[in-house]
Amino acid sequence: MFSSVISYFALVSSGLVCAIILRYLGYNGTEITFFSLAVELISLFLCYLLLKGFLKSEEDQDKSKGKESKP
Repeated sequence: MFSSVISYFALVSSGLVCAIILRYLGYNGTEITFFSLAVELISLFLCYLLLKGFLKSEEDQDKSKGKESKP
């Protein structure tokens, strides 16, 4: 559980890291905004896929617990 939280945080903060690196390299604000937004959109999509898989696995575990408790 904790590792998935760390991976979500890393994906969400990747746009900020991208912006800081591009600013350090001397790019202007328009380019930084474009690249950072592109990185954020990709990371949000990946977070969606990770969360969807996590919820599906939690749902499967709940179903298996329900089957075990029934006689």
